[in-house]
Order: sequence, then structure tokens, then C-alpha cells
Amino acid sequence: MSEIILPASCYEEALPDLRAPYLPSQIRPLIIQAPKDPDWPCRIALYTIGETLMDRFNLCCAGNWKPVFMVEAQKQFQKKDDHNNPRTIHYFKVVCSVTVFGNEHSDFGEGEASTEALAEFDARAQAFKRAARWHGPGQCLYVFGGEELKLWRGPETGKLHIPQSGTEPHRRPYFDDVTRQKVRDEYDKWLKDEGVGQFGPALNHMQVVEAIRERAVHRHLVAVPDLSDNLGQQAARPAGTDARERPQPDIRQIVGTAPASRAEIAAPAASAMPARTASAPPAVVRRDVHRLPMPDVPASQEAVAIAESAGFVATVAHALSNLARTDGQEGKLSDRQNKTVLNWLIILSELHLTSDEIVHAVQHVAENGTMQERRQATFSRWLAGKASGQAETPDGHGGAAPESSVEIQDGTPAQPQTTPEADEALDTARALNRIHKTMEEHGYPDRTVGLLAKLSIGLPPKRELDWAKVPPSTMTVLADLLESAGQIGWSADLLRKEVHAAHSGKGQPTAAGRFSAFAGHLTDLAEANRVSEAA
Repeated sequence: MSEIILPASCYEEALPDLRAPYLPSQIRPLIIQAPKDPDWPCRIALYTIGETLMDRFNLCCAGNWKPVFMVEAQKQFQKKDDHNNPRTIHYFKVVCSVTVFGNEHSDFGEGEASTEALAEFDARAQAFKRAARWHGPGQCLYVFGGEELKLWRGPETGKLHIPQSGTEPHRRPYFDDVTRQKVRDEYDKWLKDEGVGQFGPALNHMQVVEAIRERAVHRHLVAVPDLSDNLGQQAARPAGTDARERPQPDIRQIVGTAPASRAEIAAPAASAMPARTASAPPAVVRRDVHRLPMPDVPASQEAVAIAESAGFVATVAHALSNLARTDGQEGKLSDRQNKTVLNWLIILSELHLTSDEIVHAVQHVAENGTMQERRQATFSRWLAGKASGQAETPDGHGGAAPESSVEIQDGTPAQPQTTPEADEALDTARALNRIHKTMEEHGYPDRTVGLLAKLSIGLPPKRELDWAKVPPSTMTVLADLLESAGQIGWSADLLRKEVHAAHSGKGQPTAAGRFSAFAGHLTDLAEANRVSEAA
């Protein structure tokens, strides 16, 4: 496989890798029948040890799987050994249920041994493998040959060896390294000839481990800002309910616990996205308009996980992730861009939108936007309209109007015609991006930035902040102030103390005066620092 995308975030996503064949080095042969006639071949089955099976589930599903065992029968009986001496044999029958992403399958296993512990261990191992096979792991071993794989006994190389002592030693043949490798070679040949066509390439567990380790090393442990979180809390729900309404999970808890950077998951390409609804007006794209192409790169697995937890399909995360990219960007999203995607998802989780509607909106701004910044601004404006119950589609009907077509005049593309609302949305988007970037670079926490925003609009510290009420011009000032604080080396703790002090400032009787005093003080410090550095 060209890209490791594990662990998966849902059952359907895990299935292809769960049913992927094992590597030849992971399988073992087992003699299941040795005929009395030494000239007849022995029947061979293939298996993998339970630890390999556990590894497959852990790597493909992380913690989203669980086995449960129950003893269904237990007994003991007498049996004579090769020297006709009686011995006690213990028997166990165990049922195992394996649940993967909420999907449960069960099967049974049997075991006989001279001790209870060993008999139960064998029964549990067999039950676990049989139950797991319902989810995919191990199916390839049965298709390869199962009980139809045969080997002959004899002293020659490549045959099963026979013990030199005991009663009927030809009934107790065994593998040596050469014979065991012969079985693996046969399995490897089957993989190349037929197995890959039926089950896909064998899954290399070590490659998955290395990919997970690589992501962990480069993981950025930065919390998602609560800017859009507060905006999402304030989003007004449409009046009444309809068939699309569904219970919403607590997305903020998910954001706080989801891995910061899991492997990217391949989502359908733009051409495979769900078709727009029949009620939405089709987007008209002029052929003479100079537009930058919309990126088409897989979404991060974190974004996919959060999108699906909110009830959306993975295509939503894919579409939003590409909308968050800059023009010409092909690599992974930056932390700032990833936060933008998560913020969009948080807001969308508060609304009653289908996955098709969201993808349609992204498709529309992609087709009608001349560059990524304007596409992002148009989408953000449409999202704000949906939150207020005004917008239906991002095409100018009750919501965010798309950019006007760019006409070609004398061989030179004219500037796109925009509205004041579009310019404001673009300014807000740029300011938010600057705020997120500064928070990342200097570790400024969400709470402190929110407290500064409250200071800017005269809101008391204990009041809830509605980011939608922060004017675009004020957002730009906030971005400037945070950048100034970072420039002069203010730590997160110092910024928090300064903002708290500004809120309780005794020398300024008005909220506007308190913010003006704080902004002036910080701006003066930043200017003095710039002059000092220039000198």
C-alpha cells in the first residue's frame, strides 16, 4: 500500500485492512490429519498465533474492538497413552464474541489437554480466531487451501519427518524448518497469483507501526481554540424541527480527546462527491474566468473522526480540508489550517445540515471562487448565515453570494466584483487565521484570547462571548495586538495577567477606555521594541 492510513475511524474503513492477507512470515502450518497408511499424504491447515491477530485488530482499530469469552462446557474423561497407561484429559468448549466498532460476531472453540488451564487456553484461542474471522482476519487462510493442502511423509528434504520411536510414529509427523518454509513459499505463490486479487496486498504490520510512530514524533499537542467553539454555542437553531434533525454529540469533548495528528485518510475525489440536491440552483462557471484550481488532497484522520462523530460522512472532512488549504498547497495541513477545519466542523455540528448539503456548499464556492481566500470567506459567510437561519445555499439566495464572474477585457482579467459583506467576511477570515497562527506560535490559550475579545467589545469577564458580535475591524485589531504581544516576548502567563489587569483597571471608567489603554500600552511597547531592534 502506498500510504498508511491506520488506525481506522469506523468499521467500513477498517474492513479492507482487517481482511487483508497475512505476510508469509506470519503464518504457521498445522497437521490436522495423518492417515494410518504412511503412503498417503497428510492434510495441512494454516493458522496465525493469537498475538498476531491481536496486533491486526490493534493496528487497524486502535481501541475500538473487544473480545469477550464464555465457557459453555467443561468436563474431564479418561484416556490411555501410547504405553496403555490411563490419564485424565480435560475438555473445554468456549464461546468468544468479538465486537469491532459496535459490530459483534461470535463463534466457539474446543480444547483438550492434560490440565484445565491448557485445555481452556486452547479453546479460547480457537474461539477467538474463529470469531475474528467473521470480521475479516484469517479468511485468506481458508481460501488458500485450508484442509486441501497436503504434504507427504518421509526422510527426503521438503517432506514431513517421522519420529524414530513410539507407537505408530508415522501418525505423529512433524515439520522441520525446510518443510515449514515450503508451506510459506506455497502461500506466497498463491498470494501473488490469486490472493492479492481477492483480498488485496498483504498488510505489513511493522510498516503500520512505523507510520504511527512517525506521526507520534511529529504530533503537535496544541488544543483547538475555542473561538468557533463559542460561535457554535451561540449559533441559533432553525425554528422547529424536520426530518433531518438528529441528536448531536458533544463535539467539544471529542476535539479535546482526538489525536492531534493521525494518518491521513484517502477520501473520494471531488468528482465522486455526493451530487447536489435537486432544489439547489446549479452553479454556472464561465469558461473565460481565470480561476485557481481547488486542491484535492486527503483529509487528516482527526478531521474524519470528528466529522463522523458529528454524524457526517468522511467526504465532508475531505471537502472542508481542501477548502482550508492555500492556493497551490499540496502537503499536509498546518496546525492552523487543521484548527480551521475543526472549527468549521464544530459549528456545523450545531446545525441541522446533511452531508450532501455541506459538500454542495463547498463545491459551489470551489466552482465560483477565483482563489482559496475568497472561497474560504464565502463559505464562512454562508456558514454564519446558516447559523442565523438565513442562508439556504451559498449562491446568493438568502445567504452568501458567490463572487461575480471575472470578465476578460483586452486580454486582461478584470478584478472580481465583490460586496461589502464579502469584503468583511474576507477580513474576518484573515484576522482569524492570524489569531490562530499567533496562538500556535506563542502558546496563548483560548481562554486568554477570549478574555481579550471581551475587553475589546466591553463585555465583562464572566459573561459568555459571542464571537459573531465581534466586528471584523475589531478582529483585525485583536490579531494585531496578539502579534505585538508575541513580538515583545510576552508569555502566555504574562498576557493573561495583563488582560485581567486591563479588565479591572480603575483609571478608566468606561469599557472602551480600558481597551484603548491596554491596546495603546501594548502597541507602544511593540513599537519601542521595533525601534530598539532597528537601532
